[in-house]
Amino acid sequence: MDEPARYALEAFREAVRLGFPVYAKRLLKDVILVETGRGKGVIYLNLVEGEGEDDFYVAGSAERHLVFNVRLARVSAEGSLLEVYPENVPGLVAQHVRLISTFEADVWHARLRAVRRSGLSFTGEAPEEARRLAEKFPGSRIALVGETGDYAIVLGDAVVAWYNPVTGHVDEVYPYQVRMGVLAPQAGQRGGAGRL
Repeated sequence: MDEPARYALEAFREAVRLGFPVYAKRLLKDVILVETGRGKGVIYLNLVEGEGEDDFYVAGSAERHLVFNVRLARVSAEGSLLEVYPENVPGLVAQHVRLISTFEADVWHARLRAVRRSGLSFTGEAPEEARRLAEKFPGSRIALVGETGDYAIVLGDAVVAWYNPVTGHVDEVYPYQVRMGVLAPQAGQRGGAGRL
């Protein structure tokens, strides 16, 4: 097992691909820096024994010796990545309360879990705001995430934006996806992928 940060970043990349707006990068082999639109924080990583003798979990927390660790990935004893848990990333980031509230983390957890477990149901009917949002991303499609009632704007296999029809709130994820290397900058994308 070489460095927990490498495995943790895979969970973050998957969370970003599924539509969670966060940026993460390796600082040390067991420390990553996370950034949202509200600021930055450090996540400390460690290895936790798995259920069997042949696997370990990579878990993280906002403080070095915090008892409450959040599982991000499962890794074999040989160092192969077995599974990532992207739906756990928002809860981990929420340990830094200035970056995301626990309520917001619950919403993001539900969105990511719904996309992972139930998939996306593409629809031709969507609110005007969701259609306008999709126009910013040429080639994108609109999906209704039934479990949460949100509309996801999907480009390829990545959720680039969210629209909540109840609150009218829009979350654009594309700039984070470009920074994390999940998506390449798109020439036709309006709004840019500037520094967050």
